[in-house]
Amino acid sequence: MKKLIALVVVFVFVLSLTGCSNVKYVWGDSYLNFEFGKDINAKLSSDTLIFSKDEITMDFLYSLYSVNNITLEQAKGCGRRTPSQNDKYQSNLESVYAIYLSNNENLIFEEDNDGALIDYENGVNAQLLKFIDYEEAFSTNYGYTSHQLTITYNHSEKITIPAEFFNSINGVVYIHIISFVHDIDNNKYYNDNVFEFTNISTVKMKYYSIGDMVVII
Repeated sequence: MKKLIALVVVFVFVLSLTGCSNVKYVWGDSYLNFEFGKDINAKLSSDTLIFSKDEITMDFLYSLYSVNNITLEQAKGCGRRTPSQNDKYQSNLESVYAIYLSNNENLIFEEDNDGALIDYENGVNAQLLKFIDYEEAFSTNYGYTSHQLTITYNHSEKITIPAEFFNSINGVVYIHIISFVHDIDNNKYYNDNVFEFTNISTVKMKYYSIGDMVVII
């Protein structure tokens, strides 16, 4: 297996020397799938598959909602909800978002007896990279548009993955983007789909480690 990995490293390195370094490698959502209500999408992009463990930085493109045929202000209105008589939560609610990094396929949160998150930063089996509150989520265009199922992201940023995440037994790194429901009146957060949208997207990267180098496949 180590010989095979070494051959992959050499092959990619040769491609970079022969003028093929303009190739973009992508992990995650480039196209819409048929999962109902999936507005959270994400992908990573890089021009190489080989990284030093100490400098694993990629382009991170993601969306929190759709702006197909609607304005950002209209999208903002969809992210807030006042209670009605039949609602599960008799409080004013808004969407907030968090980005996590982990070696675990599924996020597991500690919850209190009412199902509220005890601590969205530390009470979870992942490392919180970024929390996006309601105002930030809709003052910056984190939306996407699509044409023939191809996603166009309106937001991108650089993401650096610490070397510690490339030492796991399973050889996989996950980036999770999830939306929470913020109960404004009680200042509680819930991992719940009260806004009737799929509330998570996960980017999966498999990798091999060779000394201080990482090959992502």
